[in-house]
Amino acid sequence: FPVTISLPRWSIGGQLTGLYSDRAIRAESEWDDMKSYYDSLEQGMIGFRMGATVSYRLNDWVDISSDINFLRAGYNIDTLREAGIANMKFRYNFVHVPMRVSVSFLKGRVNRPFISLGLATNYCISDKTTFTQFGQATIIELNDKKTAGEFFHELLWSAGISKTLNASTQFRLCMDAAYMLTPLAEGNLARRLWNMGARISLTRYL
Repeated sequence: FPVTISLPRWSIGGQLTGLYSDRAIRAESEWDDMKSYYDSLEQGMIGFRMGATVSYRLNDWVDISSDINFLRAGYNIDTLREAGIANMKFRYNFVHVPMRVSVSFLKGRVNRPFISLGLATNYCISDKTTFTQFGQATIIELNDKKTAGEFFHELLWSAGISKTLNASTQFRLCMDAAYMLTPLAEGNLARRLWNMGARISLTRYL
C-alpha cells in the first residue's frame, strides 16, 4: 500500500542527553597483557548530546526519527606515572546524526512505553587531549589531526516512556545506549567509544 505523507504526521523539537562515556578495546590474544594494562588506567567520563529532532509517524505504533546533535564523548587517565603525567583527558566532539525506528505500546494511553533501534553517523569535529605534568600547574593541550574530519558509525538502543501533554505535544524520557562500530584508530589495540545515559525530548506536531 502506498504511504501518504501528510504534514500532521511530522513533528519537530529538541532533545538533551546526559551520558556516561567510555571506550572498549579489542585486541588479539597476544596483546591481552597490554589491553589489561590500559583497561586498568583508562576510565569513563560524563558527556552529553544535544540538538534538534524531527520524526515522522507511520501509524499509531511506529515512528521514524532523526536528529542533528552536538556530541561530546571520551575517557580519562588519572595518572600515568611512567611518563610523569596526571589528569589526562581525551575529548572527542562530534556532529551526531542518528536514524531511529521506534515502536510504541499501549495504544490510547497518555503514557506509552516504547523501544527504538537505530544507526548513527558521527563526524569528528575535534579530538583534543589535555594533561598536566608532575610538579607543574600548566595544562598541556594536544590536537590530533588524524581523527578530526573522520566519520564514525554507531549502533543505538533506547527504551522509555512517551507522554502526551496535549493533542500536539509529546514528551519522551528514555535510557539510551550507543556503541561505535568504527574504531578511533586502527591498530593492535582498537578503541571504540560507547556511552549510555538518560535522554529527554520535547516535540510538537506540525
